[in-house]
Amino acid sequence: MTKFKQNQKNHFYHSSPFFFFILIVIIVFSYNLFVLVKKEKETTRKKAMVVNQLDLLAKREDLLNKDIDKLKTDIGIEESIRDKYKVAFAGEKVVAIVDSQQTTSEAQEEVIDHSFWGFAKRMFKK
Repeated sequence: MTKFKQNQKNHFYHSSPFFFFILIVIIVFSYNLFVLVKKEKETTRKKAMVVNQLDLLAKREDLLNKDIDKLKTDIGIEESIRDKYKVAFAGEKVVAIVDSQQTTSEAQEEVIDHSFWGFAKRMFKK
């Protein structure tokens, strides 16, 4: 019986300081695990955003490659010039459709009194 009591007293892992040490280690590991899970969620969210941006860039690259291929042909070059510069080639006629309200306001602006009093009114009006 005395040997049993001696063996019990000699074990350090049965003491209160060892228990508190293990408790602190468990708390630290739990906190680090919580932080790790939080960072993993943030990383997953950022990865999804990057994958989405990558998909958008891939679609844009496809569109740009199609435009480049189109510009390598004569028809594509002609179409691009017509869209950007609103030009007509030899033998073609351009028709401009003007809104009727704009023409009346422009006509009213063109009617200017060329007398001295008209000049004076215009000077002080502006």
